[in-house]
Amino acid sequence: MIVRHQPLKMLTETQIRQFFTHGFLVLKTDLPREFHEKTLSECRAVLERRHGNPGNNILPHVPALQAVFECPTVKGALTSVLGKRYFMHPHRHMHENMQSAGGGWHKDSYWGYHRQIRHHRPWWAMIMYYPQDVTLDMGPTGVLPGRAHHYTRDGEPGAAQVTGEAGTCFLIHYDIWHRATANTSGKQRFMLKFEFMRLEEPGVEGAAGLDRADEEEGGWPLPEGEVAHRGMWRQLRRWRAGAEAPAARARTVSDASAARGAIERLSAPELADRAAAADDLERLGPAAPEAVPALVKALDDPAEAVALNAVYALATHGAAAIAPSLALLRSGSEAGQRNAGYVLSSLGAEAVPALLEALRAPEAHVRKWAAFALGENPSGAARGADAIAALARATRDEDAGVRHHAVEALGQKSAAARAAIPALIERLDETDMEIAFNAVLALARLGPAAAEAVEPLARCLEHENRYMRGYAVEALHQVGTAEALGVLIPYLKATRWCETTTPKSPFFP
Repeated sequence: MIVRHQPLKMLTETQIRQFFTHGFLVLKTDLPREFHEKTLSECRAVLERRHGNPGNNILPHVPALQAVFECPTVKGALTSVLGKRYFMHPHRHMHENMQSAGGGWHKDSYWGYHRQIRHHRPWWAMIMYYPQDVTLDMGPTGVLPGRAHHYTRDGEPGAAQVTGEAGTCFLIHYDIWHRATANTSGKQRFMLKFEFMRLEEPGVEGAAGLDRADEEEGGWPLPEGEVAHRGMWRQLRRWRAGAEAPAARARTVSDASAARGAIERLSAPELADRAAAADDLERLGPAAPEAVPALVKALDDPAEAVALNAVYALATHGAAAIAPSLALLRSGSEAGQRNAGYVLSSLGAEAVPALLEALRAPEAHVRKWAAFALGENPSGAARGADAIAALARATRDEDAGVRHHAVEALGQKSAAARAAIPALIERLDETDMEIAFNAVLALARLGPAAAEAVEPLARCLEHENRYMRGYAVEALHQVGTAEALGVLIPYLKATRWCETTTPKSPFFP
C-alpha cells in the first residue's frame, strides 16, 4: 500500500511525563472509522482463511495496518520516545479475546527467549491497536501503571483497563505488567500488538532547563496507589534529552538538615516513607554526600520501590557511587546486585574506567553488568577506542550473558563501534541464538558504518531462525549501500507474500 507522509504530531511535555510515570499512553489514530471497520473485517477473514492466528505474518496478511504506524499521531509518539531512527520488530501478534476469564499478569518475554537484563531506558516500546470499539465487558488489556521498571508485581492497587473506540492505540514501555481481562460480552475482541526498537542513543536535544521544568507544568503525574519514582523519571527524561549524567548542584546550608532527616526516614517502617526519603535524597544529590552509605544499604531494601529510588539517588553521587556499587554487585543478594548494576548503568564518564576494569572481573555476573552499563553509558568515554576494544573482546567471553550484553552494547554505540564489526560478524555464528540475532541487530544499529558486513548479512537471510532473517532484512536496509540493497531487494522479491492466496483460491483472481 502507498502511505502518504504527513507532518508528525510529536508528544507534548505532559504526554512524555505521563509515559515515563505510568509506562503507557493512550492515543487515537488519525484514520477514519471506515479504515478500522475494514481492518477488523480483514482480521476476521484472516482467521477464517488460516484456521488460526497468523502470528508474525499478520502485517503481510493485512498490509493496510502499516497506515496505523505511519499516521502522524502514532509515528510522532514513537519518534518522541524512540528517536528518529527506530524500526518495527519482526515479531507481531494479533490477540483475539473471546468469552474468557482473562489471563495472568506478566511482562512479555523476548519471543520465547530469555533476556539477561531489562532496560529502564526506552530502547523498546510496543503499540497495541484496537480496530473496534472496546468496552470494559469485552476483556480490554489491563496494565499496571507505574510498574514498568519493577521486576516484581507485588499487588495491583492501581490496575487500569484500556478501553476506547475503534482506532485507539496505546503506547507502552516494553516491560510493563499487563494482561487480558475477562471478556463477558459474548463478542470477539481484537487487539494487534507491534514492537519497535530504538536504533541509536539520543542526540543532545537540549538538556538545559530540564531541572527547572521539573518544577513547572504540573510536575510528575503520580499513578493512583503507586509510589513515586520522581528521581528515576527525571533521570530517564534527561537521558532522552541527551544529558550524559544526573545533574549536580551545590550544597546549601539547609541541605545538611534535609539530608539527616531523609537518611533517618530510610529506616522508617512504612514503605512509602522510605521510598519518599530515597526520592528526596535523589533531589539533594551530591549536596548530601553523607547519604551514600545509607543509599547503598537501601539498594537491598525488601521493597523494590524503595530500592529503585535508591538506585537513582545513588547515581547522582557520580564517582562516590562507583566503589560501593561494585562491592555490592560482587557479593550482594540477587536484588542488591541487580540494583547496584542499575546504579553503574546510570553514571557518566567517571564510571567508564571502573567498568572497563570490571569487564575483566573473575565473576561472570560482574562482567555481564559491566558490559550492560557500558552500553547504557552515554558519555564520549564509553564510545572511545578503549571501551570499544574492551567490548569487542567481551563478545568472545566464555559466559553467554557477557557475550549477549557486549554485543548489544556495541550496537548502542552506533558508528563509534566500527572497529568492532569483525567481532560482531563472528557472533553471527553463535549457537546461542539470542546472541546471534542481537549481533545482527547491532550491525543494523551501526547502519552505513557496517557496510563491510553485507556479505555475512546476506548469509543470514537464509538462516533457519526467523529473527536472524528479520533482523538481517533491517540491517541491510540500514546499511543502505548499493551492494546492501542489491542483496536485499532480490530477497524481498523472491519471498513476497500474497495474502489472498489460499487453497481455495491458489492463483485467480
